[in-house]
Amino acid sequence: YRALSYRWGDVYPLHSIRINNKAFEVQQNLFDFLKHVSRKQTEDPTDWNGWWWVDALCIQQKDGDKEKASQIEGMRQTYADALQTIVWLGPGNVESTRGMESLQRVLRSHESNTSNAALKEVQDLVSADPCMTAAVDKAFGNAYWMRVWILQELAVSD
Repeated sequence: YRALSYRWGDVYPLHSIRINNKAFEVQQNLFDFLKHVSRKQTEDPTDWNGWWWVDALCIQQKDGDKEKASQIEGMRQTYADALQTIVWLGPGNVESTRGMESLQRVLRSHESNTSNAALKEVQDLVSADPCMTAAVDKAFGNAYWMRVWILQELAVSD
């Protein structure tokens, strides 16, 4: 399974969804993520397929604190056991998508070389491209990074 790391966001508006014929209400940010995954799978059915672990859907939210407390105790292991942890910062726009795609290409081309010179080259490439710079600024200025839980989620993830 893949685990989702995301920010719940505002309580309202809520969106109704159905999973395995069971009704759920989800907040806007999760709804946006689910639409994104659905669109990706429509484009390529093998893309992001399989099981997902999403706290708002996998932890019983309305049965009181006992269920949540027992699940929260096991969240470290849930993220550690995940095949992959996906970080969702929210929907992007054309500019941020283009910038992040450019950044991914640059990082992939340097992933086997982590020397100081290679890292400096990546930094120079990002700094020279306004789209990449804006995308990085937007990504790391996102409210997601203010969540305390992400330290646990990402530290134990592959």
